Formats: sequence, structure tokens, C-alpha cells
Amino acid sequence: MSYVFRLREAAWSDGSRITADQIVAMLKRQIVPASRNPLAPFSARSTRSW
Repeated sequence: MSYVFRLREAAWSDGSRITADQIVAMLKRQIVPASRNPLAPFSARSTRSW
């Protein structure tokens, strides 16, 4: 299964554009146990194919 996200034009608070690569990095960072995200173990189960 795969998901397709379509990003609208958006910018960070400093005015720089938000890219798809930045979104992917953010999502991956959320599932890394070292991030100490309390939901990481649950997220990791659903993203094993990453």
C-alpha cells in the first residue's frame, strides 16, 4: 500500500519553501525511537516498508 500526498505551496516562518523531502524527513524522524516520541513504537509498526 502506498499513499500519495499533494502539497500545496507553503512556507516556513522565515519565508523559505516547504519541500516534499522536508516532509518525508519529518515523518521519518517521528518514528525513530531515539526521538523519544511516545507514539514512535506504534508508528514504526505501520511504516515498516520505509
